[in-house]
Amino acid sequence: MTSNLMTDLIEKWHENKRPTYRFTLCLGDWRRQVPEEVRNLIFASAVNFCIEAKILEVVGYMMSTTKIRVILDRKNSELQHGLELFSSLVEEALTQYHHQQRGLLSQHEKLSPAYTKSNLFRVTAFDNFRLARLITGRPVNPPYEDPYVQRLKRYVNHSDYSSAVDYSGEIGPVNVVVKPPKYFNN
Repeated sequence: MTSNLMTDLIEKWHENKRPTYRFTLCLGDWRRQVPEEVRNLIFASAVNFCIEAKILEVVGYMMSTTKIRVILDRKNSELQHGLELFSSLVEEALTQYHHQQRGLLSQHEKLSPAYTKSNLFRVTAFDNFRLARLITGRPVNPPYEDPYVQRLKRYVNHSDYSSAVDYSGEIGPVNVVVKPPKYFNN
C-alpha cells in the first residue's frame, strides 16, 4: 500500500463517527499468479494473526477473487499498524509460496516489485451498504423485489470466506467478533 493511500485511510478513520470503519482492499495483478484458495488461506491467516495480537477487531469481511472487504470495530483496532502488519504477513507468505511452488526465489530474495507491499493492495471505499449489512448478519429487505439484492444474498450465502458464516452461527476461517444488529448505526 502506498503511503498516500494509508494517509487518506487514516484521515477517514478519524473523521468517521460510526462504531465501525469499512474499506476494500483491491488486489494487485499478482493475484493471477496465486490460486484463489491459496490467497484466501493466506489472507485469513494474516488477519487472524492481527486479531490474535489484538491489533485489529474484525466485525465483518468478505473475500472475493479481486477484493477483500473489511469492517473493523473502531474502538478496538489500530488501523495503520494493523494494515502494515497484515501487508507484511501477506508479502512474507507470498514469498514462501513462490519459493515452494516455483523455486523462483531463494530464502533471501524478496518478491519482484510487482509483489511488494506497496503493490499488494489498493485501498478503496466499501460503499455497498447492502453487502455490509449482509456480511454482518443484518437483513436487507427492500419493500419491492430487487434482483440486485437477491444476487447479493446468493453471492454472500455461497462464499466460504465471509463473516456471514459467523453471523449464521457457524465458525468461519477468520476470528470475527459477532456483534448484535443494534451495534451498527445503519
